[in-house]
Amino acid sequence: MKVSWKLALLLAALVVGLLQANLNAGEKKKEGDKKPEPGKDVLVKGEITQADVKDKKRTQSYCKTYMFKMTEGHTYQIDMRTTNKDDRFDPYLRLENSAGEEVASDDDGGGFPDARIEYRAAKSGDYTIICTTFGANSVGKFVLTVKDLDAKQPPPKNGLDKKDIDPPVKGGAKAIELKPAKDGTADFNGELTDQDGMYTNRKISKFFSYPMEAGKTYRIDLSSKAFDAYLYLEDSTGKVVDQKDDNGESFVARIIHKAEKTGAYRIVATSLGGKGVGAFGLTVRPASDTEVKQLSLRKQIDKLFDATADERKQTVKDIASYLESKGRKINQSDVRLAFDVAQLLEFAKDEKTAGEACVLYAKLVLQSEDAKAAEAARTLNGVGKRMTLLGNEMQVKGKTLDGKDFDLKNLKGKVVLVDFWATWCGPCVGEIPHLKKMYAKYNKDGFEIIGISLDDSPDTLKKFIAKEELPWNSIFDGVGREGAGLSDSYGVMSIPLCILVGRDGRVVSMRARGPELTRLLEEIFEAKK
Repeated sequence: MKVSWKLALLLAALVVGLLQANLNAGEKKKEGDKKPEPGKDVLVKGEITQADVKDKKRTQSYCKTYMFKMTEGHTYQIDMRTTNKDDRFDPYLRLENSAGEEVASDDDGGGFPDARIEYRAAKSGDYTIICTTFGANSVGKFVLTVKDLDAKQPPPKNGLDKKDIDPPVKGGAKAIELKPAKDGTADFNGELTDQDGMYTNRKISKFFSYPMEAGKTYRIDLSSKAFDAYLYLEDSTGKVVDQKDDNGESFVARIIHKAEKTGAYRIVATSLGGKGVGAFGLTVRPASDTEVKQLSLRKQIDKLFDATADERKQTVKDIASYLESKGRKINQSDVRLAFDVAQLLEFAKDEKTAGEACVLYAKLVLQSEDAKAAEAARTLNGVGKRMTLLGNEMQVKGKTLDGKDFDLKNLKGKVVLVDFWATWCGPCVGEIPHLKKMYAKYNKDGFEIIGISLDDSPDTLKKFIAKEELPWNSIFDGVGREGAGLSDSYGVMSIPLCILVGRDGRVVSMRARGPELTRLLEEIFEAKK
């Protein structure tokens, strides 16, 4: 998903229905708030600080809460994004109904690192928006945007035809009833066209109805060679209970869902961007025993961030037992479980447990007869290696873009930032102004940067470096490189990854970005003066 960067950042007066309720300071609603104009976004600038309370669910993260009045049947898009490139944090959104029950949550739905929730209100009433962070104890500024996607549009300007101004077909277009066979399978082959209904008034979609029984688990697959498939699943009340893009193995959109209630569920078949048209196939069937087990393990993994040390160890053990039971039949979906464990533990700053898990999983995955799954064992080993870097020496060897040999060992006595990045990575590019500032300030004192680029081609990298006038060396580690790359060696799963190496060649930080990099360099260089 992509978030619109064209939204104005001016803070308008708080509108009726949107009340900032700082739980720590206890702010009250202001008098004289204006009603929003039809179709207009509601914008609020905010800042999460250490003075805020901790979220009741993400107990290690500070939060701010807002009250918003929703109308039954309307779909709302809620965006939370950072505003300061030098002070970026990972936003996380939660939405609760008037009873305090969580009805939706999201981390990177607006495009990393920004959060987005799309929710169709099951009932009219006051809903609570919780703005928090993925990482523990993170703080920073953000903009919260709430938009009613079903709001009536403003009157048309003169000169437009009626067909140009009629609102799109509402997301409640009549659903095609899927009748399962004796084994529970239902298939549909069709085509998305620009004559189909619009989901949330913006996505060309076809709608389907499928009967589900409480306690049973189902698998839904949407495949197309014409567009990037995307699925939504709603229960009988209209609540979005799941949504998925790719399934971890291919570009088939797949939902595996355990029904909480018996009734007719609505399946929305659409595309990632919402404009895709063309032929597609939809299959719904009861999930296999393996898929049911995967879903159960997935729920354990999703709780890892806030889990206790004992709970984390148990989840690591349960995933290992599952992989061991699959043996040579381990597939890419199984491997995805292993990687997700490592990534969440890393985000939770539990590198020790993450490293131990990766070493264990790599041995099990290596025996798979699936070549791609077995190949992932190398990356898992790399992740395990990276998790043990703190306090130890790091090896970085390669050829810079100008063809010279580079060896990190030759820079002993200097402080070096090893920056895994790419020109296509928004947050990476967002770090560059700050890196330039730090380099200009401390390079004379012995601060160096070596960029490890995961770009698609060295030419793309060279052009970007020339345009931005980057003064430090870079190693191309992307598509088409020769041999195993540094990113594989260290199991790099997400970028930017900024590792700071001290004068003695030992790693002093695995998260040397933004304000943290500033703090570390001040400690190292300012104390010397």
